[in-house]
Amino acid sequence: MDLKGYPKEMRHPAYVPAVLSGYTRDGRGTRDDPPGKPVRFPPVFVNNADQEQYYASMGYLPPGVVPGTEQAAKYLAGTIGDERPGLPYEHQDYPRWLYRLGTNLEIESALAETPEAEAQLGDGWFTDLAAVKAVQADMKAEEASKPESSIQPQPNVVAQQVKRKYQRRTA
Repeated sequence: MDLKGYPKEMRHPAYVPAVLSGYTRDGRGTRDDPPGKPVRFPPVFVNNADQEQYYASMGYLPPGVVPGTEQAAKYLAGTIGDERPGLPYEHQDYPRWLYRLGTNLEIESALAETPEAEAQLGDGWFTDLAAVKAVQADMKAEEASKPESSIQPQPNVVAQQVKRKYQRRTA
């Protein structure tokens, strides 16, 4: 673990110090001074590159970087410093987990590494686990209300219910 340059103080350009309220009273026992205000964006100390990246994402700057300059813009964009990854985060669609209702109303899961792997799984797989769980709960409630029937989930029926109740999330 490389701790060169840490701990490091970081300050926010919008820092506002706290204002303490006075506690003076007039002869009737009422307060004369306005109430105080808490500190806004206090200085922080970071102990590693991850903490530095976290606070930089909130606008904090290290010593020597002047707010509003090109250097500050580059720092906040993550292009200064080899020891920390660049910002912003780039979303990746794959790999991702997919879910469906299987036999006996059990939730099955599969990891799709590529779009081709997802296509090989076939229809009836969804990225929204909450939607699949909600349909599972509805089907279990329906099954409990009809004890003599044997309800088996059909892939196309489950897919229609998931799409009807919730919109499919395309990560």
